[in-house]
Amino acid sequence: MKSLKNRIFSIIFIIALFTVWYMRDIKQQSTKEVFLSGKTMGVLTYNIKYRDKGINNKIIQKNIDSLLDKMNNALSLYVPNSEISRFNTTDTFFYETEHMKTIVKESKKIYQFSEGAFDPTIGILVNAWGFGPVKKNIQDTNTVSTLLPLVGFDKISLFETFAIKQKGMSLDFNAIAGGYAVDIVADYLMGKGIRNFMVEISGEVVCQGKNKENQEWIMGIENPIDSLDDAIIATVSVKNTALATSGNYKNYYIHNGKKYSHTISPFTGKPELNTLLSTTIFAPRCTDADAIATACMVLGIQKSIALLKKNSTLDAILIFSDKTGKIKTYLTKNIEKHIHFLKFPKIDSSFTDF
Repeated sequence: MKSLKNRIFSIIFIIALFTVWYMRDIKQQSTKEVFLSGKTMGVLTYNIKYRDKGINNKIIQKNIDSLLDKMNNALSLYVPNSEISRFNTTDTFFYETEHMKTIVKESKKIYQFSEGAFDPTIGILVNAWGFGPVKKNIQDTNTVSTLLPLVGFDKISLFETFAIKQKGMSLDFNAIAGGYAVDIVADYLMGKGIRNFMVEISGEVVCQGKNKENQEWIMGIENPIDSLDDAIIATVSVKNTALATSGNYKNYYIHNGKKYSHTISPFTGKPELNTLLSTTIFAPRCTDADAIATACMVLGIQKSIALLKKNSTLDAILIFSDKTGKIKTYLTKNIEKHIHFLKFPKIDSSFTDF
């Protein structure tokens, strides 16, 4: 009897030891992080982190590269034979990929939500001001007035398999394609059963789950002030959301002492320069975050705040200058508890509610 008890005890001990070893091994696997990096859309870098699930990481990256290449061949103006390049040379276009069909529908949705502030039909103006594949740099009000009648997403008729636009109109999806690309990669990882990851392409980000330390992902908010050398002015913890930042502090040029930003207003046809310096939008989908961030840069601080209040799923960090030139921030209330501002004397990081 005693021998039987000893044998049972030994078996229980071995099972317990195996269980502890197994759980420790599972934990180690769950915290092992994979990092992938590469190029997409020409010169843009993508960065991806996720917890290893024992999947062949080389195949994962190969499939991601393939997904991004197909998207780029559909939506890039820098690919002469892309879908969008060919659509811009004709009036009626039948969709060839889901990418073109989806991006057109998403653009119409955000165009309507932003009351025209986000408008991909500014392509002809983007080129005219020297920010597209065709460099012109017009700085000519008369030329702008002749191009404005070719702007307006409401002039495009959308059908299930094709779209019709006014002759001479030119689409430019650069203000939404980056976020859309991030969503494509995020959806792919989710489809592979990966639930803890971060996908970033040129500042557009999706974060799901937690990082290898089992903490929320930490993202940096860039400094939009030329006079400050530090690249990051704040950090924000992110979980199960997307974010995108738009600003006029990188893509601009100076002509005859005047600054021209890449944000073109579909209302005036001119580069937009207002007191809003930088917009970071948090949304369920990066496609939306990217496009709405651009819309805010067109609208300025007061109208952006009004726009954000129309949709409870949106959060934002807006950096702007007040009437005295002092740099301030506007934070939606859900973001306030997740953000940590670094100490810059020229930044008023107090919560501002209008």
